[in-house]
Amino acid sequence: MKPLILKETVTTNAGFRAVMMPNLESDIYKAHFPGNPVLPGACLVQALHDLVEQHYGRKCRISEMKSVKFLSVIVPKTGIAVVFDVQCCMDSDNAISVKATIGGIVGNEQHQSKTVSELCIKDNATGSSGINSVYAKMSLLFTALHP
Repeated sequence: MKPLILKETVTTNAGFRAVMMPNLESDIYKAHFPGNPVLPGACLVQALHDLVEQHYGRKCRISEMKSVKFLSVIVPKTGIAVVFDVQCCMDSDNAISVKATIGGIVGNEQHQSKTVSELCIKDNATGSSGINSVYAKMSLLFTALHP
């Protein structure tokens, strides 16, 4: 069972935004760490990989990890939405350049029923996007494999 469940993805001008929720039933949380679960950073990299493949509709491999910074931990619990804000583009050689900020919205069970737009909408008065924690920043290079 995957540790994150995809809730919704929307295309943006520069790439896409996806919202995922922790799968509290995943065995990964029992092992990492017993009694004090956190989402392993490698699971964020894998989730980003899966999202890029879904966005381009092609199998991909990570060819270079230019920068991966984990800034805070994700404690899996009800009411957390993990938001992947991804800028990406593919060149003529099938190289996909990806920059992602992975943030979170900590709240309550109401997030379960909100859309990406509702979760990430900017408040014009405050400039806030609703994202109240940054978990990671990544810059990766993928290679899209031939079908």
